[in-house]
Amino acid sequence: MNQRMLKNKIKQASFVPSKKMGQNFLSSNEIKQKIIKSANVLETDYILEIGPGYGAITEHLIPKAKKMLAIELDKRLFDHLKTNFKFDNFSVINNDVLKVDLDQLLTENEFDNVKVVANLPYSISSKIVLKLIKSKKIKASYIMVQKEMAERIAAKINTKGYNAFSVLVQLFADTKMLFKVPNYHFVPAPKVESAVIEIVNKDSIINFDIIKIEKFLRICFLNRRKKLSNNLLTAYSKDKVIALFNKFELDPNIRAENISGSLYVEMYKFLSQEM
Repeated sequence: MNQRMLKNKIKQASFVPSKKMGQNFLSSNEIKQKIIKSANVLETDYILEIGPGYGAITEHLIPKAKKMLAIELDKRLFDHLKTNFKFDNFSVINNDVLKVDLDQLLTENEFDNVKVVANLPYSISSKIVLKLIKSKKIKASYIMVQKEMAERIAAKINTKGYNAFSVLVQLFADTKMLFKVPNYHFVPAPKVESAVIEIVNKDSIINFDIIKIEKFLRICFLNRRKKLSNNLLTAYSKDKVIALFNKFELDPNIRAENISGSLYVEMYKFLSQEM
């Protein structure tokens, strides 16, 4: 389905893309194939697609995958998929991915070691990413997000883009920016550029409170212009902060972007102890 065909389909169906749902449909066959190639979809793979829309990528994934499940929030698009994609290895549900227990859903459908392919709405992409990396059933995700979001997810230590979200995602997964996608490859065209990113979930056991460490990271990155110590002093006593710097032999002038994810976990555990 190229751009002309997609525009005609939308026109024929009198379909008005929802701005609220962030509906920008991928129309470039070249980009679709690049995404599928990046995901390296095999005939043994279980695929989860989030927000399939008109099925631009779906139609290429179904013949390649062992089994495929899609989650579509828009009832109009759900009905379209149900009517036009009748395959034994494909099913679609009409639901909000943020309200779905992903691991329960995947277990019920006998999915394991799942690969996710998705063109995510910009406004909720960070929330969806956090759901994907916390899943025990998902092994890798190949997702399209706003370019700036992709850069943050893939940002490395000591770089400008490295922030609290970068650290949090990379505690759970290995990330890699794959390629950028100009806005003219979508119908309607968004005002910003997009990018496709690879997120491979780690097998490591998480032995910390995710919600609390997320809050801790926000404190550490509260003001990027300030030293880490100043940010920490907004939430912890001076004695605790001094003890932390002594314990880990930190440079007094160190900033949040100069610290690795693993060290952040150790720092959080230390500050959580009673002194």
